Amino acid sequence: MTSQQLRCQVRRQTRPGSSNWLPFGTALTQLELPGGQRLDWHCGWGAATVGLVKLIISPHNLKLTKAIEDRLVDRIQKLEHLDHRAIDARVILEHNTSKPTDRRFKVAIRLAVRGPDLYAETYQSDLYSAIDIVTKKIEQQIRTRHNRRKARKQAEGAKVKLRRQEQALQSS
Repeated sequence: MTSQQLRCQVRRQTRPGSSNWLPFGTALTQLELPGGQRLDWHCGWGAATVGLVKLIISPHNLKLTKAIEDRLVDRIQKLEHLDHRAIDARVILEHNTSKPTDRRFKVAIRLAVRGPDLYAETYQSDLYSAIDIVTKKIEQQIRTRHNRRKARKQAEGAKVKLRRQEQALQSS
């Protein structure tokens, strides 16, 4: 089986609604395929699906552990709950030893949504706190975006209501 056929097989096996749907939280670093074949991802890059959001993790100068991946999946799942229109989330994890100790770890998230993408990054001394802070920043951007959209719709509705009242007064 060629690598292209393996990729198609993986897509078929991970499609929602199929009989072979992988449950949430299944590690996608190694996948058993029919016929006893295995598909292994490159250990430096991680790609998984969190609900409907494709999660792409890119670690630089650090090893992606199961605990880090679980923390990211948990946080991205919360972001997906806030914005159901999210397409994919690209996460960059970076460990830079040349920076001061309070800015060693950089975490950046780019959340692809309809319209402009949401982006946030932070530098911290602890990787897990950096993940928490950057997801809070993205969460705030999602809430701001939602509130602006809601206010715009309410303003349009108020204008329509005012026009109808004016037309009713003119016709009377």
